[in-house]
Amino acid sequence: MMKTKTGYEEQMCMMFHRYQERLGDEPVDLDDLYNWAESNEKWEPPRRSKRAMFKREMSRALSRERIITENGERVRRNHAFRVKKSDKQGYFRFWDDIIKMKPNHFKMSMQQRLLSIANRAILHDRDARYYNDHNEFGAQLEFDYNLNPHVENAKHPIEYPDERPEGE
Repeated sequence: MMKTKTGYEEQMCMMFHRYQERLGDEPVDLDDLYNWAESNEKWEPPRRSKRAMFKREMSRALSRERIITENGERVRRNHAFRVKKSDKQGYFRFWDDIIKMKPNHFKMSMQQRLLSIANRAILHDRDARYYNDHNEFGAQLEFDYNLNPHVENAKHPIEYPDERPEGE
């Protein structure tokens, strides 16, 4: 049985599946879906409070700001971390600049981001296993969740000189 979130997201998914049925076996381009939805479904964006819009847009801007290291690498400047509220009903979310951030706050931020990566890998694996069990092609796809080789590879330069350095 398929389960999704209720309300607005469920309506969006239903709209997607109605449009997909019209296309047959083809993947869906979201620009085309938007044009169809706007003209046929009378889609309207959800209303959000000014506070919610500000927080979302500020979070997006802060998470995308980068500084350039001495080695020319782009590094995320601003980092968020969550702290559980004393009443255990939700979290406070704080942002700080990497240069001024206290070590315990930076460690919390990095641990929380690492858990987010792990949770995405878990969902990825679950999706892959479901696909392997149910796809009509009988395909069996496998993925390696050890990210260490990717991290190590990213430490190497992406551009190399056309000529050998002198003396080699």
